[in-house]
Amino acid sequence: MNWRPHLVACIAILKLERELQVSFIDTLWEKSTDSWVSQQILATLSIINEDFIDNFIASHSSRGLEIPQNYTHNPIDEFIKELRIKDSEIIYLEWRKEILKLLANN
Repeated sequence: MNWRPHLVACIAILKLERELQVSFIDTLWEKSTDSWVSQQILATLSIINEDFIDNFIASHSSRGLEIPQNYTHNPIDEFIKELRIKDSEIIYLEWRKEILKLLANN
């Protein structure tokens, strides 16, 4: 699978108006479980999807992840850290941090 278009799509979606971003949420969730850049897709979703934590649990529950207790009280970044998925949370957090900086500057 060619993962490069997934990165381009993430950036393009983030630059769209909020109303248009919402139309891509389902597609991004579908790609988030089988893409080589799933952490970047998840970071994008965490910015545009208001129900990120609930949707994450719904789409990833079959993967055997241990869901943190009291997850509804955790900010998104804390929720991801608590999942402890090898180095994945580091990739997610770095991508999200850099994207938020870019968005703030534009």
